[in-house]
Amino acid sequence: MAKCLERFTDDEDMQAIYYKIEYSRFDYNQPEFHDSPEEKQLDKLLMHLSTAALSWRAGLLRTEDLSPLQYLVRRVTRDPGVTAYLNFVSEWSSQAGLGEHPYIALVEMAKALDHDA
Repeated sequence: MAKCLERFTDDEDMQAIYYKIEYSRFDYNQPEFHDSPEEKQLDKLLMHLSTAALSWRAGLLRTEDLSPLQYLVRRVTRDPGVTAYLNFVSEWSSQAGLGEHPYIALVEMAKALDHDA
């Protein structure tokens, strides 16, 4: 978890989008958002958190091990704009026949962290 948090704090893209979310300044509007620099920042943050979620889902991490990420994960996944984006990505991935998107593991992990709180 220490390396995960260190990478997050050292990455300017993840920090930039996180603080927009943290201060309720993130706005997901499909026409302008897709293929924007902000989408790339959000995808980077979500994939970073999804990597931990996939490790958790595979049994490599216990829910208790994720406590250092709890606030971050909850703050990001509870944001209405992020939730809309996650729903879009999940639906698009399914319609394209690509199978389950890795962000689904992040959503599951967020629910587990909510349950354990």
